[in-house]
Amino acid sequence: MLIKIGKYLMLNLIFLFIISLNVIFTSRIVDCTLIVALIIYVINWGQNDFFVPISIFFWGIYQDILISLPLGYSGLIFLFFYLINYIISIYGVFNYQSIKFAVLIISMSVYCIIRSVYVFLALETQSYIFIELLSLLIMALLFFPINNLYLILQKEYAKVR
Repeated sequence: MLIKIGKYLMLNLIFLFIISLNVIFTSRIVDCTLIVALIIYVINWGQNDFFVPISIFFWGIYQDILISLPLGYSGLIFLFFYLINYIISIYGVFNYQSIKFAVLIISMSVYCIIRSVYVFLALETQSYIFIELLSLLIMALLFFPINNLYLILQKEYAKVR
């Protein structure tokens, strides 16, 4: 039980650090929201743990308040990637890295398309598709280091047990 609580505490500190970087690091190309969503996507969460989606949503609310976004925007992004993670873990393809990467690319593409359509229709402005695709490419490149780090930490945890 202590290791599980320690794991959640460390993960919450990582989320706090990355979300707090949003105030300092304001780039549309490297989006801290997508980095947190990528971390949420990479981690293999427990399927019966209700606390995880609630805490993920509250981290999204915290980020929205911190950087003055509409409440629920970041939480929905985080929960979207948590839902995708949950679905691929149910179907048993979580351990196949190539399938996991392909699902990530599809999910990020859906997110970028929905975001671009929303910006065009609701805000009546043009968004630069090149910047959205560059952001997608950077998140795809960050998938492998974050995923490999998670796998190494998971193996170390298995050795300790």
